[in-house]
Amino acid sequence: MRSTFLQLSSALLCMLLAAPLSAQQVPDFSGQWQRADSNDMGSGWGDVITVTQEGSRLQVEYALFTASDRQPPLRFVYDLEGRQTRNSFMMGRGSQVQTSRAKLVGGSLEITTLHQLDVQGRAVRSEVRQVLSLEASGALVIEVMRLGVLGGPPTMSRSVYRRLAGA
Repeated sequence: MRSTFLQLSSALLCMLLAAPLSAQQVPDFSGQWQRADSNDMGSGWGDVITVTQEGSRLQVEYALFTASDRQPPLRFVYDLEGRQTRNSFMMGRGSQVQTSRAKLVGGSLEITTLHQLDVQGRAVRSEVRQVLSLEASGALVIEVMRLGVLGGPPTMSRSVYRRLAGA
């Protein structure tokens, strides 16, 4: 009886440790947010963003173009269980493709995105890390580290967003 209990307890513990924890522990970033201060490099997203979070998926949407441009908002989807996602959008003369991975780091969500750029006919990769966290005040903080491109220095910025009323 005792050995059966120990076997069941061990099996249950193994299942709990093997189960993905990220979807259950990710803070809820859902809502419509407006950047509180525009005196920084920004989050890499717009001044007003809409975040939708369902299950193991986080979606960030924002308008980059004006309404008269007749372009849809940009929409980026990230997998909260660490699987790679690909987001593409039309920019300039062609489609831009980004690959990303999201992971939980403490109480924050870290999204690492690789950009493939064409610089004078040469393929160049750029990496951007966005760390999303919620402050006790309810503000959404997005800290961004942009690794240097073509030997340039990395840059960092911190953007604070406030939840829009009714959102």
